[in-house]
Amino acid sequence: MGPTVQKSFWTELTLVPAISNLAAFKLGNPRANPDQTQYEVEALRRALSQARGRPEEEFIRQATQTALADADTMEKVAQGYQTTVEYPQSPLSQSLKTIAQIIAGDVGTRVYFATLGGFDTHANQLAQQQRLLGELDGSLDAFMQDLEHQGRLDDVMVMTFSEFGRRVGQNCSNGTDHGTAEPMFMLGGGVQGGLHGAYPSLTDLDRGDLKYTTDFRSVYGTVLQRWMGVSPDQILGTGYPTLSLVA
Repeated sequence: MGPTVQKSFWTELTLVPAISNLAAFKLGNPRANPDQTQYEVEALRRALSQARGRPEEEFIRQATQTALADADTMEKVAQGYQTTVEYPQSPLSQSLKTIAQIIAGDVGTRVYFATLGGFDTHANQLAQQQRLLGELDGSLDAFMQDLEHQGRLDDVMVMTFSEFGRRVGQNCSNGTDHGTAEPMFMLGGGVQGGLHGAYPSLTDLDRGDLKYTTDFRSVYGTVLQRWMGVSPDQILGTGYPTLSLVA
């Protein structure tokens, strides 16, 4: 979800779309009338039906065909989605609402990615972090309610992660600097609730940083193996114990 494809979704095997909202995910001139737009799309489809010789041309042809097909699918999804859940008016909330729409449309997508920025709190952390955690809480609450109403709560797992944690000690700007040992949250009907791992010590530190108690690769490996049915060894390597995250 967003204007660009995140690096974690870069692949040579699959063309991954970046979607900000379903209504805008289509080809066309916003100043043109619908008949002209439809004519242009059909003309492009006919042009794309002819294979090209060079690999670069073939890649562009297939990518454009995929985008047109995805746009058709997303238009049908948007038209068929109904919810009684009131989502907060925030970018993360609207991203999760769009994901709920696509899940309701059952198009086969297995992995979705949404972001919430602003946690790099080097200054005046208290109010900023409180606002962001409130946005995260309200957005996830609405999303989980939506999934429950759809009867899809047991089919979806939500995992939060961050690029980095924060230092224990406050800096001179009433904030904290880059650190280690971030928390990860898991939600969904198939998640085994509770604390997995141990709270890190606030006094036994590594040069001012928390010492992590659970390797994040164990979390990823558990999700890959027990939720997605994929061997984690080919992706993460071996040696990371499976956790009891999945019920």
